[in-house]
Amino acid sequence: MPSLKQKQKAKRVIVEIVRSSGGTFENKTNLFKAFYYAHLEFARKHSGCLTTWPIVRMPYGPGIDDADTLLGELVAEHILHLGTVQKGDCVALRCELTPKASELSPLAPDEVDAIRAAVEKVSGQTAKRVSDQSHVDSRSWNDAKDGEELNIYADLLSPDEYERLHADAAKLGEKTKLFFANQS
Repeated sequence: MPSLKQKQKAKRVIVEIVRSSGGTFENKTNLFKAFYYAHLEFARKHSGCLTTWPIVRMPYGPGIDDADTLLGELVAEHILHLGTVQKGDCVALRCELTPKASELSPLAPDEVDAIRAAVEKVSGQTAKRVSDQSHVDSRSWNDAKDGEELNIYADLLSPDEYERLHADAAKLGEKTKLFFANQS
């Protein structure tokens, strides 16, 4: 389980996603994808992680692990207000920052830049469109089962690098099986 510090950082990323959208963000699916893309964007430009909060496989693409807890805590802390909005035939989650959100210490400029780029990527997109795009962009999502934590940084590899690493991992797995079989 991630540390309290990482939980707080994940919540700050969610707040910054909403802030980067002008203080209001609609659609939980898009929130999940913005969180995912912010992590990729940060890793692409820097040698590090935006947060170590788990991103997991959900039926419609990468999602924030235990998102309801994070959102619930932000509501309880009076930083975020949650509501709903009609989107065509669907009802979507609407996140709105409260004045208390301005009291939070700012994230580093490079973190904010990555989050803004992610918000721009999902802005104006329907949940279906952003989900479909995440299925194309995320090899880790395609390789996992629902609920499994994703190694999203594998999504930054070229197809050749990705295949080579998979082949190397398979060889290592076979060698490990043989080693333990010979130990018996």
